[in-house]
Amino acid sequence: MNKKQLIAFIVSSAIFLVFVLTTSPYRLPLIFVVVPGIAFIIAAHSLLSIGVGYVPVKKTVGHSIVTVLTIVLSVLAVLLSVGQLTFRDFALLLALALLGMFYVSRMLDR
Repeated sequence: MNKKQLIAFIVSSAIFLVFVLTTSPYRLPLIFVVVPGIAFIIAAHSLLSIGVGYVPVKKTVGHSIVTVLTIVLSVLAVLLSVGQLTFRDFALLLALALLGMFYVSRMLDR
C-alpha cells in the first residue's frame, strides 16, 4: 500500500467531512463551495488507487481504470447533490464506466 495515497485519502476525507458538516453552501463564497468537491475527487481517486493496487493489472491499465471510475463517481456525486440523479442516469453512467474500462484495458493491454 502506498503511504502517500493513504495520507491523501485521510486528509481529503477529513477536509470533505469538515466542510460538509460545519458549513452551509448558501453562506459561503463560491470558491469555498468548490473545496469539498475537490476533496471528494482526491479522496475517491486515492481510495480507488489503493484498491487497484491489490488487483494484478498493469500500472497503466490500473491508472486508466482509476481515472474512469473517479470521473464517474464525481459525476454521480454532482448529480446527486443537485437532486438530478435518477435510476436511468445511474444505469447509463454505470454502463459507460464498464464500457470505458473495458476499452481502456483492451487498448492499453497490448
